[in-house]
Amino acid sequence: MQNMTEIKNRIKNISETRKITGAMETISAAKMRKAMQKYESTKIFFDRISDAICDIVLNTENLSVKYFTEPQIGAPAIYIVIASDKGMAGAYNSNILKHAWQIIEKDDNKASSILSIGHTARVFFQKKGRMADFDFSEASFAPTKKDAANISDTVLGIFNEGKAGRVFLSYTHMYEHSVMTPTTIQLLPIVKENLSKNTKNTNLINISYEPSPEEVMKQLIPLYLRWIIYGALCQSSASEHYSRHLAMSSATKNASDILDGLKKRYHQARQEAITKELNEIMLAETAAFD
Repeated sequence: MQNMTEIKNRIKNISETRKITGAMETISAAKMRKAMQKYESTKIFFDRISDAICDIVLNTENLSVKYFTEPQIGAPAIYIVIASDKGMAGAYNSNILKHAWQIIEKDDNKASSILSIGHTARVFFQKKGRMADFDFSEASFAPTKKDAANISDTVLGIFNEGKAGRVFLSYTHMYEHSVMTPTTIQLLPIVKENLSKNTKNTNLINISYEPSPEEVMKQLIPLYLRWIIYGALCQSSASEHYSRHLAMSSATKNASDILDGLKKRYHQARQEAITKELNEIMLAETAAFD
């Protein structure tokens, strides 16, 4: 039977661990809700931009904007991959990074580049022998609109210079605040079919765009890309916090189960010790009478 002092020390240590995991569980749940609130609060802005772009595309003849033109086959691409800075988030990082890598490793063009968001993403690609060409690690945990703008401006500049023909975004999409799915979408060139699916109101007839639909489109596209990236950052952050919430919830439950077992062992050891002492007293008294 294990020494009672050792059992008491284990009970104390695991109790402290349970307090930590319980606190992390609560904090992660609050941060998840905050990240999704940030996403929802700006969605109406994106809807208006998307509506305007779709209206221009549907109602402008001979629209000449390179953001909708498919590049030549085999053109270099940019792969934006969003993971996290920290661990203890269950399978969150491994799921999105494996998903993104399956897509990236099929690209044989050596001119293609990787833009990593989150420390774990940068380390993952480094271990795969593919150093990230651009790193925005600080943008993953608590994303801001400025982070999204910096990332968008970086990839848009490369695309405009003709150094990349496609831009892909891999992130963890969250459905209804609980279902998380690793997802990859094509940011550039913009897929018209996807644009129309996201549009809330295509009935914007008789609108005149000045100085021209093409010039207006050039102003709208950067805003459109910034919001998509910002939305992906917020959803990825929410997914990370929710995954950590689930992991800490499981850890707290496991700690409680271990504590229950240790307490039973402690009481058993205590009873055995008391029984042993009683037996020794009885033997001593019996020996005294003899």
